[in-house]
Amino acid sequence: MDVLRKQLNGKDTIANELMKANEDLKECQKRLFQAELVRREMHNRIQDLRGSVRVVARVRPFLKHDGEQTTSNIQTSKAKRG
Repeated sequence: MDVLRKQLNGKDTIANELMKANEDLKECQKRLFQAELVRREMHNRIQDLRGSVRVVARVRPFLKHDGEQTTSNIQTSKAKRG
């Protein structure tokens, strides 16, 4: 009889540990989901900022004849408004 009780208690302990592990897993999944939302939002912000910098700077590839000119054609946003 004692052997059966020990086996039953062992199974109860294992079942309790399994339930605790499942709860921990669910909590970790919630935290992962929240972290993924934050990561996506930050990624989108970075992409928007990169696009804004490109528009402000008007980045284009270097051309062969670019080095030949002695005066600068750089215009700032203030020069355009004024």
